[in-house]
Amino acid sequence: MPAKDTKNPKERIRDVRLWWERNPDGPIIPRTLPPAGIRTMEGFVWGHTLEHLFWIQRIPKVNAVTIWSRSMLEELGEGYDEHQWDEPLVEPRAIRPWPVLKLTDGHDNVSSTSPPIGAIDGGCACEHAEQVEYQIRPDEVYVKVKLEEVDSGVPPEPASAASDKKPEDAGSKDTDVQMIDADAATKDGPSQLASELALAEDKEGTAAKEAVGTEDASMDEGAASAADESATSSADESAPSEDESASPEDLASSAKGKEKQTASLPSLPEGYSVIGLPKLEELIPTEFFPDVLIVHDPENTTNQQKKDSVMTPIKYIRQSPLFKRDEEGSEPRVAHLYMAKQNRIGTGNHSYVYRAPLTLPAPLSAHSSTGQVTVAAKLAYPRCTAHNLLRNEGRVYDTFPTHIQEEYCGYNIVPQCRFPVPATAIVPKFYGYYLPVNERGEVVDHRPDHEKCSERSPCTVNWPSPILLMEECGEPVEPSKFTIDQRTECFSLILRLHYLEIVQGSFYVRNIMIQPGPLTVPPEKRSYDTPSFRIIDFGRGESWEWHLETARRHGSWRDSREKIRRDFMARVGDELHRARKELLIDDFGF
Repeated sequence: MPAKDTKNPKERIRDVRLWWERNPDGPIIPRTLPPAGIRTMEGFVWGHTLEHLFWIQRIPKVNAVTIWSRSMLEELGEGYDEHQWDEPLVEPRAIRPWPVLKLTDGHDNVSSTSPPIGAIDGGCACEHAEQVEYQIRPDEVYVKVKLEEVDSGVPPEPASAASDKKPEDAGSKDTDVQMIDADAATKDGPSQLASELALAEDKEGTAAKEAVGTEDASMDEGAASAADESATSSADESAPSEDESASPEDLASSAKGKEKQTASLPSLPEGYSVIGLPKLEELIPTEFFPDVLIVHDPENTTNQQKKDSVMTPIKYIRQSPLFKRDEEGSEPRVAHLYMAKQNRIGTGNHSYVYRAPLTLPAPLSAHSSTGQVTVAAKLAYPRCTAHNLLRNEGRVYDTFPTHIQEEYCGYNIVPQCRFPVPATAIVPKFYGYYLPVNERGEVVDHRPDHEKCSERSPCTVNWPSPILLMEECGEPVEPSKFTIDQRTECFSLILRLHYLEIVQGSFYVRNIMIQPGPLTVPPEKRSYDTPSFRIIDFGRGESWEWHLETARRHGSWRDSREKIRRDFMARVGDELHRARKELLIDDFGF
């Protein structure tokens, strides 16, 4: 039965402080055969609140204790009385972020999604009820933005065609843009976007150029990346400097500084600007997930054309995730991605990351003046090994089950963690891995020719980069500023990843992200007092299943399985050791 709190919390808030009194004559509970109870999809012990977690003796009158949940106690039946509780037992519930997606007018009934698109998370008190009435986010009044023909190389629309297309209207067909050969350049002349940016920079002066921090529009991205890396290191294993990360306390002031810097940058044409656009934090419903991505890239961020060429939109095809409808021959869902160097938000040893406006396939739209959202778009440097790493990252994301990309109510007990942790997401939401298509309709994939290339001597490539789209999840953490609960929570993320038999492969604090929360409320109401964490950067990630598949293909599965397993678990151990070091975890303080 529930007992009084037996511990005085000083610094730690999340703790198991209740004790379940056993019947002295009760049975011995084998360590390997506890009641299952209600668990998360990962299989961990789960309690809806901290008051639903208890210490319990496996052997009556013997001080060998473990942590059980209320639902496990109910299943055991010993001393359990449902009438002692103020609330019924409930299942873990996916917590939805503040909705930015919506359906365009007249399409309210075309989606079978439940909860419906645009439903505001009502909290557990509402959504654990027998009958749930969802509140749909209402439309705001926006100043309508007209997307002009800013993509140089796109023929003007005929007079009979609608000339005021918004991004939300552009997604249903791909015949309104001119595709290019992904392997070669075509026309001459600078892009309109590049010209407009150059003109704006001239007006702002050289200071604005330095603030942008990007190369000239016609400059090959690889040249800049090679120069950057020669000054640092080409190995991803190099430890980050102390000032790479920002603490939760400093992030608010840092964000203000970035806003001031952004205000001094040249304005981007409509469609490419991220100002005022909401960040996509929801899962894209399968029925509306993009099959085709039309990439508007007048500054050659994708490395699609040679310098001094007109940049026309380039077609990309989704490689993952795969859906059942892909085999059914349904009409392709077409999305539009708008790339600009000014929107770069991250630079690594092998890739760039951009905050990119995305127009989703019609009739899916968003609560913004243009109907667009922003996503994180990751592109590889023009080197074969960089392409290989991005391809591997896409494969890792495709391996992730959807439930580790979502937050759930309640608390988990993660083995090796002594304290409860929120049942949060582990990784960003995955919005697809895409490869370019050439003028012959062929997917551009040179993987077989470069699988054995070394990072010490990579090949320079002249074809467009793959594109990985995912949720943007904030800034790198600074563990020295963590609360003790936050340190445990971050450490639990890598443990949970390992229980899925996946290693991240490059665990540094720069690859743990923090953003204000909770994500269920509008961005302006979020706080770093309730942060949200995610693990990112899986270019060197591995899955145990991949090693088994490789062994089976080579006919050596039975002979080499144990050796492969030992090698993989050694990598898990090394990564845990690094995680403890990076997150400043004490030996018994988690």
